[in-house]
Amino acid sequence: MLAPKTAALLRGIPGVYTAFFSVLEPNQHIKAHWGYWKGFVRYHLGVIIPDNNRENNCWIRVNPDAQSRTGDRAAIEQGEKYHWHDGEAVLFDDTFLHDATNQSDQVRVVLFLDVARKMNWRLSLLNRLFLWIAHKDKSVREIRANATVRAKS
Repeated sequence: MLAPKTAALLRGIPGVYTAFFSVLEPNQHIKAHWGYWKGFVRYHLGVIIPDNNRENNCWIRVNPDAQSRTGDRAAIEQGEKYHWHDGEAVLFDDTFLHDATNQSDQVRVVLFLDVARKMNWRLSLLNRLFLWIAHKDKSVREIRANATVRAKS
């Protein structure tokens, strides 16, 4: 394990389903996309932000009005930009259309968490059941195994 203290801290936080360090190489862009599950909120904590984003080169843009997956990805242009900074967090609904970029010449790293959305107890129970089933799926197990292998190499 490459970050044992971080992993130990995260294990103590209820509702964290996914946790990893998201690395975005220099001059990279993640195209506009929608997340897959309304049962989460997505949390990004700035860990290594080039020059603490002095020139606003590292951002995520979210358009909550473009929820339809059949909609036009160009609607991201009307989204709101959030600029990462060292030690600061961004929390957003991953099912909204969003994209991200690192227009700097250095690597950007954020701690990426999927946290269970607060719901009434019935929906929370269904959410946990769905996530338990999803994590048993072969494709999800393979993704998790590949992430673990990459982290070790």
